[in-house]
Amino acid sequence: MSAELVYSQEGLANRSIFYSKLAINIFVEDNEKDYLYEEILKRLLMDEYKIDTVFPLGGKNRVLSEYIKRGEVSKDGTPNLFLVDGDFDRYIGYSLTARNDFKGDKESDEEVSQFVKNKIIQSDSVLYLETYNIENYFIDEEAVLKYIKGIIEKKDSDLKSIADFGHWRETVVNESKDLFVIYCFIIKYLYLYGYKVNEQLSKLSEKTVSRSSFEFLDVKTGFKKTGDPDVYKEFENKIKQELNAERPSMDLDEELSKIRNEYMAINGEDYFNLICGKFLLDSLSKYVTSICKKNRKDGKDKFDYTQFKWHLVLNFDITKLNYMKDRIDVLCKLDASF
Repeated sequence: MSAELVYSQEGLANRSIFYSKLAINIFVEDNEKDYLYEEILKRLLMDEYKIDTVFPLGGKNRVLSEYIKRGEVSKDGTPNLFLVDGDFDRYIGYSLTARNDFKGDKESDEEVSQFVKNKIIQSDSVLYLETYNIENYFIDEEAVLKYIKGIIEKKDSDLKSIADFGHWRETVVNESKDLFVIYCFIIKYLYLYGYKVNEQLSKLSEKTVSRSSFEFLDVKTGFKKTGDPDVYKEFENKIKQELNAERPSMDLDEELSKIRNEYMAINGEDYFNLICGKFLLDSLSKYVTSICKKNRKDGKDKFDYTQFKWHLVLNFDITKLNYMKDRIDVLCKLDASF
């Protein structure tokens, strides 16, 4: 009988010491995404850096905590990159801090975890994705068209008009941006006022991106559910009622406007970076399924979500992540200068 090897949190963090040939140690959030990052980094870095593995730590707090403990360079002299999702962090007023601001015990998991909570860490070694998460980068027109082409067997001259990727992207972003502004407000509100009010759970302790996308998306089209009531407006009204009951002096419309202004100051008027990539992939997968089913001679969709996602990982425009490579280059040059 064989037992599956399971790493402790400390073990996951310390795996890097066994890979002394790596030019750089890269730490990421999700345990289940290490294979994705491995493939992406191989595509991005090619032969310039040897990537044998990626070190998943299981959440943003743990990645940032590991930075506080390890710093920019590990004990073996290898530079470190701590890669985290953009999420809503830039738009909700998190304070900026640096490793030198921590005055506690770096060996205390609790002290370090509390220090990095609800903060943005400023360091060349800490890189926040410019999008909500890594899945946003998979959503790439040329990669999608290649996938559809193999299923519906159409020439490039016909493919773009059939798939109409631009229509899908513009529609789903415009339809869902208000929902994600509300999600962002909920996270900001709970950060500012806490999860409890008068010893009771806050009325705004609502699920946000952890909700199923298909509470709001049509499973056939991938676009917003139609009909009455409007699913997005209904959710907004629910939040407005809960806010009015708990903090009547706060105006939801005004607070949402503040978040929009914060977002647009960084990203402009395209709300793609605010929307969770998983939500967008859920929408896109249903849209692509409908396109394939409609345009195959046998009327079958021939769609597999896992294969579709992996195809996108292998084919999206990797230059969109050049800023990640630039950061890695900087870190390795800094290390080489010492």
